[in-house]
Amino acid sequence: MRQAVVVGAGFSGAVVARLLAEAGCRVTVYEKRDSLGGNCYDYTAENGVLVQKYGPHLFHTRSEAVMSFLRRFADFFPYRHHVLGSIDGVLVPVPFNLTSLKALFPPEAAAALRDELVEAYGYGARVPVIRLRQSGNPRLRELGAYIYEKLYLHYTEKQWRQRLEELEPEVGGRVPVHISHEDGYFSDPFQCMPEEGFTALFRNMLDHPGITLRLSTDALGLVRVEGETLFFNGTPCGCPVVWTGCLDQLLDYKLGALPYRSLAFRYENLPEARFQSCGVMNYPGAEEYTRIIEFKHFTARSGPAQGTTIAYEYPCDYDRENIPYYPIPKRQNHALYGHYRAEASRCRNLYLAGRLAEYRYCNMDEAVQAALKLADRILREGR
Repeated sequence: MRQAVVVGAGFSGAVVARLLAEAGCRVTVYEKRDSLGGNCYDYTAENGVLVQKYGPHLFHTRSEAVMSFLRRFADFFPYRHHVLGSIDGVLVPVPFNLTSLKALFPPEAAAALRDELVEAYGYGARVPVIRLRQSGNPRLRELGAYIYEKLYLHYTEKQWRQRLEELEPEVGGRVPVHISHEDGYFSDPFQCMPEEGFTALFRNMLDHPGITLRLSTDALGLVRVEGETLFFNGTPCGCPVVWTGCLDQLLDYKLGALPYRSLAFRYENLPEARFQSCGVMNYPGAEEYTRIIEFKHFTARSGPAQGTTIAYEYPCDYDRENIPYYPIPKRQNHALYGHYRAEASRCRNLYLAGRLAEYRYCNMDEAVQAALKLADRILREGR
């Protein structure tokens, strides 16, 4: 194997490109945007704040291998993520925990519910809200219904335009109630952020003599699939091609469009030093936006930022003109994707990587871990 093509300069594409280049391959990376890092791209605004253009990306992992790999390209500082949600005007920790319970209920009722939760599940347990709604204890069942309505019902409908019950069960499984006072959003042993931001990390990762980076280049006009043959720039291509974009788009929507949700952001630069007490505030009520993000919480910089930058996040439909952020997790959508994947598998040198190409939600560390395995597979197969 002498050459390889990687489409997309997010985590999936960048990790594969780096490992193939280190193995002696000449890799060309094509990126449609004029920036590195995919949706992790960040930049320094005029006020000195490091802004994540495509929404908050908070790194966390249980994998020492992933952490070790990324530390080759960036220094990290510890960052423990906290989220507050606005319930009837009261800010409480999200996921819902015993502190949330105490803030929202009268003292005697909160104490009684706390004791029943601990007795039923044990202190420190994480119970999916759907399971709590199915409790045999009527008081806990009522509490589950309350948490579901106040924190997740309207939020889910805004986020997905679906009720939680209409989505795949594992989506509900990711919505826990903490039977403790633990208010951290993640529980992974590694919770950290790159000191100079994600863009600097990607710049270092793709800085290799074996990698040629072509920004502002839409590879969709270069890559074409016809049956078992992969064409690149009009010529049959035998080298590995790693595709990280939408698979239905690559295959010209021949089986129908895969559904996605998108996001829109409204940014504001404010004169005050801090706008809110944590990086993300959830708004599960009647507001059109789902979150307010304040980016200063995600950086190690203590330098001369003037004021702060916030963003209101608005879920919206994907219309092929905006960005496909989230595959919609429903069985029929994954069934359609399965047909697309079977079609793509006929091209033995086409490799799919990442959230869009694999039509699945994945955290950053999961994308890195999968890319490490994919690079190894490509090298073993020697194409």
